[in-house]
Amino acid sequence: MALRLSARPADLLSRPYSLPARSFEVRTEDGVVLRGHRLGDRPTALVFCHGFTGWHRKARLVLFQEELASWSTVYAFDFRGHGQSGGRSSFGAAEHLDVEAVVRRAREDGFERVVTFGGSMGGIAVIRHAALLDGVDAAVAVSTPLTEAAVVKAPSVWKLPSMPWPLI
Repeated sequence: MALRLSARPADLLSRPYSLPARSFEVRTEDGVVLRGHRLGDRPTALVFCHGFTGWHRKARLVLFQEELASWSTVYAFDFRGHGQSGGRSSFGAAEHLDVEAVVRRAREDGFERVVTFGGSMGGIAVIRHAALLDGVDAAVAVSTPLTEAAVVKAPSVWKLPSMPWPLI
C-alpha cells in the first residue's frame, strides 16, 4: 500500500498566523478564485503580494505580514497558480488582475486608503496594477526584476500618479 500525502507541499511548509486572521476569497475579472487572509485592524489596508513560487503563508512571509499588521490591515493572498488559489500563473502578465481583486475587496470592506506591496513577481504585479488600473494610494515594489530602462520606456508607468507621503 502506497503512502499518500493529503496536503499540498505549500501546506506542509506553511506557518500559521500568531495573530487573529480571517480567511477571504475573491474572484478576479477573468474568473480566477483567489484565497487569502486578512490580519490586523489599522486604518490603512496593505495588499501583500508574494513572489514567484511563493504563497502567502510561507513561513518567513507570515512573520513579515504580522509585523506589517502593526502598521496596517494586511490582505495577504495567493496569486493565481500559487498556494490555495486557482488558475495558472502567467509569470506577471495577468497578476495585476489578482491585485485588483484584492484591492477591490479592501475597498468593499470600507478602507479609504489602500497600499499595494510586492516583492519579485509581486512587485511586477503592483507596478502593473498601479500603472494600468490605478485605484491605490501607494505602490511599493521590492526586489523587482525590472531594469531602469524597462521602467522608463514603459508608457503605462509614465502615467503613475504622484503619491502623497506618508500614508501609514
